[in-house]
Amino acid sequence: MFRNTKLRAGMIAALLLSCNLALWSADPVTSFSDREYEFHSVVPLGTDALQLRPAKRVVNLLATAESHSFEGIRRVPDGDAMAVVSRDGRAVRYYPAQVSFRLTATGRGHLQGVDPAPVTTQTDLNDYLLGLHFRLKVFSGVNFRFIEPQAVDMLGMPADIHYDERIYHISFSLDHVPAEDRIVLEVLDPSGERVSRFHLELM
Repeated sequence: MFRNTKLRAGMIAALLLSCNLALWSADPVTSFSDREYEFHSVVPLGTDALQLRPAKRVVNLLATAESHSFEGIRRVPDGDAMAVVSRDGRAVRYYPAQVSFRLTATGRGHLQGVDPAPVTTQTDLNDYLLGLHFRLKVFSGVNFRFIEPQAVDMLGMPADIHYDERIYHISFSLDHVPAEDRIVLEVLDPSGERVSRFHLELM
């Protein structure tokens, strides 16, 4: 019974990873010109990699931002600056009220063109991945503030099964965050040290 459950969980995790890779590899926006873009509901944010030392295990990170409200938002020229407008041409003044991030942290394979950053830890890979946590850093000019997640859900393999990959779905409430602000998803390791970050910008 346990073996069948583990097999089903493994198949689900593999499917979720394949979907996440497909989303990451897609273009985050549709380009109409050198300066004009249209966003979609899933915005790939890029990749990063860590090397756990002394174990020398590589952890690949892939991140996307998700909100149905992103769909159809366009970044357009406005004189010498840029503006953000909705599908019907109205000015977008704020980020969506609810934004989720999906982060895949996997000890499988290597990402080409990504040089892993060294991280010193005595924690094994499974516990390291289970100990990841997250926050948003919101920049308004030179000032910034932090936003903690509303919810953090783990997709795929259950936490009580030793595994080399974890997929997180992290939900945030953004209370009137201006469209010109910059948002950074920070990834913190089990010790509380920031080990990676992913940027989201509308303008």
